Amino acid sequence: ADSTVRWDRTVKRPLCAAAGIAEVWIVDLVAAVIEVAVDPAPRGYRQVHHVALGGRVSPVAFPDLTVEVADLLG
Repeated sequence: ADSTVRWDRTVKRPLCAAAGIAEVWIVDLVAAVIEVAVDPAPRGYRQVHHVALGGRVSPVAFPDLTVEVADLLG
């Protein structure tokens, strides 16, 4: 996301949490971070982690898969 990050954080992510989606990633191209939200609750995610360039993330559904943040941010 480059122009919709605020919308993604304030509208879409809470809707995903309310629907019980286990994990949501927001790729923030402007800040060069990936926001990983886990542990959904009715009003939002209980945990949100910011992973910057040089970091790695692993999806909850595929914990053996590791993704380099730099590969997603280009």
